[in-house]
Amino acid sequence: PAFKTSTQWTIAPDGRLAIVHGDPYRVDFVDLAGDRVQGQPIPYERERLTDAHKEQWRKEQQRPRPVMYVRPGGASSVHTETPRPQEPEWPRYLPPVEPGWPKKLLMDKAVHFASDGMLWVQRTTPVGEPPTFDVIDETGQVVEQVKLPHRRRLVGFGAGTIYAVRIDDVDLEYLERYRLP
Repeated sequence: PAFKTSTQWTIAPDGRLAIVHGDPYRVDFVDLAGDRVQGQPIPYERERLTDAHKEQWRKEQQRPRPVMYVRPGGASSVHTETPRPQEPEWPRYLPPVEPGWPKKLLMDKAVHFASDGMLWVQRTTPVGEPPTFDVIDETGQVVEQVKLPHRRRLVGFGAGTIYAVRIDDVDLEYLERYRLP
């Protein structure tokens, strides 16, 4: 289903596991010893699903995708196919956490650990709004919210920096580096 709330996870460089739940919106952490810290529900403003969200979903679903066919004997071929998605059952509200649409790359995800150990969770936003992240501490509390510039995608962190990809008007991508606040 489109815009489905799902549990997402990521692993910190120190081995901690963060589990981000969408309903209720909260974050649990599991350390290397297996001890679990269950976060409290995080309050948020619900975002109503709009026709613009539906149209964005439809456009992404109709983008050609590479497909590889492997025949008996090992011969393979690669070409693109344009999917013909069926209209899903639409929810009234978006989940609090970005469900990964539109999926550009397999590695795109909504939850990232920064090099300082803080968890960044991408929130759903109105169509056309810049990517917005809740920055969450080790107790599961939001300590700040960060908005990237328009048409940017978070791809990684460095020492005191974040790396984002800027997407231009013809979908060319450029790597950018920003200092962490």
